[in-house]
Amino acid sequence: MVQFLKGWTTGEMKFIASLGPCFQLFSKKENDKFSWGMTEEEMGGIKGEMRIGLNYTMRPS
Repeated sequence: MVQFLKGWTTGEMKFIASLGPCFQLFSKKENDKFSWGMTEEEMGGIKGEMRIGLNYTMRPS
């Protein structure tokens, strides 16, 4: 599972932890602002993180 724009603990993260090591979560976000409150520089960094997440989903299993 890939999770975008969530830098805080969420309900789905708690549930996923109960699934064990067979279920993987990719979640990377260092900024805890909503997108409309970000600077251009912060948005650029988030866009890079999203590309990494999308590449993660496209990798062969």
